[in-house]
Amino acid sequence: MKINMTKAFTVICIALLSLSSIAYAGKHHDDRPSQEQHHEKRMEKMAKKLALSEQQQQQVAAIFKEQQKQHKAIESATRDKLSTVLSAEQLEKMDKMHGKRRHKEKHDKS
Repeated sequence: MKINMTKAFTVICIALLSLSSIAYAGKHHDDRPSQEQHHEKRMEKMAKKLALSEQQQQQVAAIFKEQQKQHKAIESATRDKLSTVLSAEQLEKMDKMHGKRRHKEKHDKS
């Protein structure tokens, strides 16, 4: 029973992360929080609403951190694949389209 609960909890956390990422990505505010602030707030909210123990909070944070690393790796691999399909001009335009968001995220971390 405990294994099923753990799996269910993991699936719920991943789903929440995915949904919050999608919802957050759709918002474009100049005063939005940094990714780090967003992650902290999400963890606080989950800990409170789900009554997570300290150990659970640490485990969930580790899961989210690993997921974030995987997401960055997927983005990089996708960019590499796109570079085999798109022309140099198209890649440059795509980079400019994404550059505004990345520029903002880099400045938020400072």
